[in-house]
Amino acid sequence: MFNLLEYFFKLVSTIKVPKTLPKPIDENIINEVLKEANTKQSLIITLLYGLGLRISELASIKLSAISKDWVTVLGKGGKERQIPLLETITKEIDNYIARENPKEFLLEKDNKAMTSSQIRYLFEKLFKSRGIKATPHQLRHSFATHLLHNGARIADVSELLGHHSMVSTQIYTKLENSKKLDEYSQAHPLCDNKRL
Repeated sequence: MFNLLEYFFKLVSTIKVPKTLPKPIDENIINEVLKEANTKQSLIITLLYGLGLRISELASIKLSAISKDWVTVLGKGGKERQIPLLETITKEIDNYIARENPKEFLLEKDNKAMTSSQIRYLFEKLFKSRGIKATPHQLRHSFATHLLHNGARIADVSELLGHHSMVSTQIYTKLENSKKLDEYSQAHPLCDNKRL
């Protein structure tokens, strides 16, 4: 006899998530780490997670690229894109600028743009202090995964990430489907671990 539930599990379990794709960081962990962050670390995490930036994009943000509602980001291949700023992110940027007084670039050290390596060091130092091994790129994946999980359109997420094609963004839907299957198998009364 055909069992629809078993067929569903076989079908959905074929979704493969590439091993190269970093796992997103849970929202609760991000919030916990932010509580321990200094001003610069807090801004780094907020922008990587809040805007879905690559670390190189974050390092290259100039003050002149920031307006009240938008930031212009220089992405791969020198392609510019505009990303809307949430009010909470604008406040974080304003507070940081008032406190740190950068001259040309948003993130500076000794009046020069911070390098990706310097930003990565501050990021990893903070997460390590909480016993968590994480990379800045995981926050970009968290941004995409959490947006899709909360109902954002894939086309919008693709544009925000600066992907040339939605095919690049579709990997996050696979990751999200894998997570949904996991949650479903834990929650549904007809499911038990033996079925998986």
